[in-house]
Amino acid sequence: PAGSISMALRRAHGFARYAFSVTYHGAVHLGIAYQGEGRGENCILPDGTDLRGVRSVEGRIHQALSSLVGPSNYENLQVSSRTDRGVHALKNTCHVDIRPRKGWWSASSSDTSTNNENDSDR
Repeated sequence: PAGSISMALRRAHGFARYAFSVTYHGAVHLGIAYQGEGRGENCILPDGTDLRGVRSVEGRIHQALSSLVGPSNYENLQVSSRTDRGVHALKNTCHVDIRPRKGWWSASSSDTSTNNENDSDR
């Protein structure tokens, strides 16, 4: 299948697939689907509606991924379901292909003994 070939190429270029879930209050978002800068997201619409600073959930995820791993180190963000403006979600599942930056993962962050000690305190 085409998806398998595409993922095989991404793996060859150092990408790995990560799944995650998001929870959000929809009143402050434009729905989940990315609208694009100047096309309904973070802009003033032709009818005068001021959406500066207002983004979709997917737009916020893109913003976070760019900050975390860099804009050229992720691709293929997929969302399992859609929500409209004003609709909330408790667990909307997504996946994305990420190529970690060099030095992004330090030895100290991969040390699970610290994390396990903290988990046992809960």
